[in-house]
Amino acid sequence: MFVKNILADKRGNVVTIEPTADLAAAAKLLAERRIGAVVILGADHRIVGILSERDIVRRGRRAWADSAEQTGQSSHDA
Repeated sequence: MFVKNILADKRGNVVTIEPTADLAAAAKLLAERRIGAVVILGADHRIVGILSERDIVRRGRRAWADSAEQTGQSSHDA
């Protein structure tokens, strides 16, 4: 299955975001639209990526684990 086929099935109802947006803006957009992923469009309006809730959770988890390691806390201390 190709992304272009999936997007064609959406008939223009695709939520997009710019690649310069931060994770907080992306998370807010996902929550407001009640969707699980957003298409990232480059300056030439070409697809440069897809960001999902799962991507955000993984990034947050990794940042939390790194922070806990720096402060000497166990990643299980929460």
